[in-house]
Amino acid sequence: MQIKQLKTSRGVIFFHATMAKKYNLKDYKYSKRPVLFMGCYNNGDVKKVINHEGFVLLLWTGTDTMKITPDRARLLDKANIHHIAQSEYIARDLKKAGLKYKRINVAITNHKPNPQPLGDYVYF
Repeated sequence: MQIKQLKTSRGVIFFHATMAKKYNLKDYKYSKRPVLFMGCYNNGDVKKVINHEGFVLLLWTGTDTMKITPDRARLLDKANIHHIAQSEYIARDLKKAGLKYKRINVAITNHKPNPQPLGDYVYF
């Protein structure tokens, strides 16, 4: 099975074009074909995920896991929905919610480090 479509939450929409290009994904269109949902921040996102009839790979992106209520967890605990935690703190939140997940590092961007000599500033 190959995932060819992407649905991105408005909470992380600024990553949509980069993710689509990097992984050669098309915009979400078909409810019975495999899909990568990126982010699950609000009730609209939850509704889209649980109403999808095919395979769902749900990539949790960060603070969206902090919004998992017991009701949301029950709704998102379906056989066709597979949860991906891309960090330890996301994994911790999914575990606390009782959702089974896989811990996978997913690179959304193609960040290339450009180290600079230390100076008189705070670096990020």
